[in-house]
Amino acid sequence: MRYILFKGDDGMTTWYLKSNKIFDSVTATTYAGVLTITGERITAIERTSTPILATDTPVVDYGDQLVLPGFIDAHQHIYLSALVHAQVLHYVSGVTPADV
Repeated sequence: MRYILFKGDDGMTTWYLKSNKIFDSVTATTYAGVLTITGERITAIERTSTPILATDTPVVDYGDQLVLPGFIDAHQHIYLSALVHAQVLHYVSGVTPADV
């Protein structure tokens, strides 16, 4: 994976992450949008699948890959129902792996 970064006038590195499935932990849903990350913090969130950015703005486009912003603890229990609703995770049933 290639990350596209650039330094702002203040010397901070800024990058943009675009995804059709950004997880919102407050509403337990996903949305299409762009996250602006400056330094080590999310500094802006734009909830749209067609962001208005300058033509030379570097964007890392994750397409339909799920983005989980704000993780500071690798051991988190996320809302499974939101992931199922977003069709990122699917319920599987069966008695044995062969049945699945």
